Amino acid sequence: MSQPTPPAARSAGRLPERLRRRRRLLAWSAPVVLAFLVTGSLLLGTVFGNHLGGRDYEALRYEQAATQYRAQQRWTGFVEQWKAWFNSGTAEYSAGQHFAAVEDLRVALDRVPEAGPLPGGPSGSKAPGSPECRVRTNLSLGLEAMGDDAAATDDPGMAAVYYAEAQEAIAPCTTDPQNEESSQRQKDKEDQARQNDGAPPEEPEDDPTDEPTDEPTDEPTDEPTDEPTDEPTDEPTDEPTTGPGEDYCTAEYEIVNSWSGGFQAEVTVTAGDDGTDGWMVDWVFANRQEITSLWNGDWVNHGAHFEVTNTDHNGTLSAGESTHFGFTADVEEVNIEPRVACQEAGTADH
Repeated sequence: MSQPTPPAARSAGRLPERLRRRRRLLAWSAPVVLAFLVTGSLLLGTVFGNHLGGRDYEALRYEQAATQYRAQQRWTGFVEQWKAWFNSGTAEYSAGQHFAAVEDLRVALDRVPEAGPLPGGPSGSKAPGSPECRVRTNLSLGLEAMGDDAAATDDPGMAAVYYAEAQEAIAPCTTDPQNEESSQRQKDKEDQARQNDGAPPEEPEDDPTDEPTDEPTDEPTDEPTDEPTDEPTDEPTDEPTTGPGEDYCTAEYEIVNSWSGGFQAEVTVTAGDDGTDGWMVDWVFANRQEITSLWNGDWVNHGAHFEVTNTDHNGTLSAGESTHFGFTADVEEVNIEPRVACQEAGTADH
């Protein structure tokens, strides 16, 4: 008959219960510790990257600062996602890279927490010191600079589009007097650009206003500023005249389908009161979108500026009649819908 194993022999090769409990606790806590280590590394990288970018910006090395901030866009996105894009866009603006600045600032606006309504303020207004208004302020400056660039290359039609979009960007934050002055300056420039583009002139004034002022004198900071830095312009002019093409036709842009890395959009063109005999729709993509195919229209692009003209069968529209064209396109991440404009074919300046 077999004898029972003595207690000492039964426990041979096995850890005491208290040690086994410790081992289990260590096994369970290892993923948590690893997560904390990864998070700590990312936070440390964010602080260090901001330090390097801020140091370069303060030393007026704007391109280097933009490079530092751009490096944080992918691996620090979980910590206040908008800040890396805002900082890089601001540095790019200061470096004169206006198109890149506007692209990054559009992404920042898409990711920044939406500010609530301003207590006691006008309908739609937001606190000028909020993160959203800080992004809107610099985006507005970037769009204005793109308008200035377009005006300098004799493209007043495109300049007017940028100036109008700059006002739209800053509109919710104009309870701040300096933001209001920025918006008025951009409005003056838009008026001038539309006149240069051949829009009907306004009725003569007894005391004509001055020409639009120059670009803002101060540079935006690397961190969000509480107040915009522009100088005020002269007295406001009258309401702008109707822009070219606004009575001729209108266009509406809609994303009808999307997938990873691409999307499909449709644009509806509607004739004005006199109908159309050929039309052209144009816009500027903000996120490096690239058209891969297009139907019911002919298209060309100059960088991010795309133009679509009618085909033989859909250019003539009676008053109020609509037609459509569509396209597919590639896109990387954010896909902000552009502002589209419609006008008579052959009237755009390039």
